[in-house]
Amino acid sequence: MVLFIKLSPGGLFIMHIRYAYSRGNNYYYQRKIPRDLLRHYAGSSHIKINLKTDDLKKVTKHVSMINTQYESIWASLRKDQDNANSFIKLRIPGLGGDTKKRKTFDSIQLSALIHECKNKDDDVRWLLALQIDLGCRLAEVTGLALSDLRLNVGLPYVSIQPHPWRVLMTNSSKRNVPLVGVSLWAAYKIVESAKRRQLYAFPRYTNGGQCKANSA
Repeated sequence: MVLFIKLSPGGLFIMHIRYAYSRGNNYYYQRKIPRDLLRHYAGSSHIKINLKTDDLKKVTKHVSMINTQYESIWASLRKDQDNANSFIKLRIPGLGGDTKKRKTFDSIQLSALIHECKNKDDDVRWLLALQIDLGCRLAEVTGLALSDLRLNVGLPYVSIQPHPWRVLMTNSSKRNVPLVGVSLWAAYKIVESAKRRQLYAFPRYTNGGQCKANSA
């Protein structure tokens, strides 16, 4: 937390800038990720952003903007979780009795997967890398428009929204998800490699008429 003190005609003026701290000539934004949303951030416990300024007025403005963006994103993630959890109380006799629980990847397996994605470094691996840190459904990622990857903003994110070639499962599935970790790397790769007038993030699987998520 930054404690900003300056002299004013009435005496000392003290202002607290929450979620900000200084290091060297720059200020940084840092905020703890809510515990109930940690699964969306692949091991990260805090959001940390270099504000690239030592001007306290700009710091205050940037912190306020980033807080608003993250709180909107977190509200959207919670809404999506709540809609999914609404079916937990529904009981179907014998449901799951003949199935085996799928094990999740551990940190070593995820690290190996991320390493191989970066080593191969092609559009198929970018699709997989996006999923690793976004936690999105396969069709949601496969059917992204190139413009859904919002990188030229203070807080890069992907806009999950319906398109003519790919609808979403529910209305609440529409959301903005921050790009972090390997998903941010993949998003930059997709945008940097895009051809002129390319509309889709993954033209291998998507065109104006359909999204071939099953093929992916």
